[in-house]
Amino acid sequence: MTYKICEYCGKEFEASRPNQIYCSKECGKRNWNERGYVKIKASREGD
Repeated sequence: MTYKICEYCGKEFEASRPNQIYCSKECGKRNWNERGYVKIKASREGD
């Protein structure tokens, strides 16, 4: 197993898959939600 740093919260975690980038599903969901919010906000400001 390899240890990685979570791209959302910065915690070190043991990756169960080689392409895993988040320590938990929660961090993945939070990152996805924040990215989606930023895109929606940017599109609304362009109007």
